[in-house]
Amino acid sequence: MSYLNDPRVFLATERTLLAWIRTEISIIALLFIMKKFGYDENLSKSMFSIDTITHIICYIVIGLAVLATLQAYLTLSKLGPQEIPSKIAKPMVLLSGFISILICTGSSLIILSL
Repeated sequence: MSYLNDPRVFLATERTLLAWIRTEISIIALLFIMKKFGYDENLSKSMFSIDTITHIICYIVIGLAVLATLQAYLTLSKLGPQEIPSKIAKPMVLLSGFISILICTGSSLIILSL
């Protein structure tokens, strides 16, 4: 990917994945607040029910978590060994992506059961 033998590409990929994880958690938290405090009763006059919108948003967030992790994996697989700061750095980044998928899926199941 880069011919600079520079770890900045790795660090940029890591920052991007962490930004996606932060965004996913924020969306899930907003959905939880909406469901927990009954904002769906005020919005029930819309074309779609709030439950349908919540389902769609939860599935989109899970899809984003999978895509962000896949993008990080593909980018990191193209890097040379001189561009990765340590041996454990690549598995830790991918582990954080996998954990974000689990968190988004688990919280979506909790939100949908409310």
